[in-house]
Amino acid sequence: KLIETTNDKSREALYFRYKGLIYHLKFDPNNALTYYFLSQRKYAAIPDSINANLILSSIGSCYMMMGEYLSAKKYLTEALQFAEKKNDSITIANSCINLSYIHIDQKEHDIAEAQLLKALRYVKTDMQKGRLINNLGEIYLNQNNYTKALEHYRLALQTAYKANDKLIVSTILSNIGVLYMNSSQNDSAYFYFKKVVKLNPEHIDHYLLAQT
Repeated sequence: KLIETTNDKSREALYFRYKGLIYHLKFDPNNALTYYFLSQRKYAAIPDSINANLILSSIGSCYMMMGEYLSAKKYLTEALQFAEKKNDSITIANSCINLSYIHIDQKEHDIAEAQLLKALRYVKTDMQKGRLINNLGEIYLNQNNYTKALEHYRLALQTAYKANDKLIVSTILSNIGVLYMNSSQNDSAYFYFKKVVKLNPEHIDHYLLAQT
């Protein structure tokens, strides 16, 4: 109600941004996009180019969630180019990581690897780093480079434990199981799959648990 009567355009833009973020976190990209676009226009009119660009990255992430990769690439690339001019490390890392997911899904492994290696130079937290290194492991696994994949999974696991990122720990353990299964080392695969199943169900994605 206060937003309806305010003349503070920055506060209004922030309101729409957080409203979009709530829907984004609830996996409702359509409603998230409605508020993100409102926020982006408000920031652009102020003008506040830095925050306007941050919203572009969020918009790209929503399109990626919807599987609309052409639109996702457009907004994420635009956000990345602006962030590189401003040396905005957070947006550079996030945009590169999101773009890498698209390229992995499209089997463009070399491009995905390049995006992740670029992001690795800018990530600030162990949580981000653990997830990023796990994604590199996934690329090498898809390329049947089991030695390099296992090396990255083990490093990702150490980093995830350090960050107390229990969700990604379960993902990495499952990925190591898949690696051993693909290389016909079934006893080792079973060992890692059992580790996942024994974890607290709150720390495992339901789809991952069913798959494991």
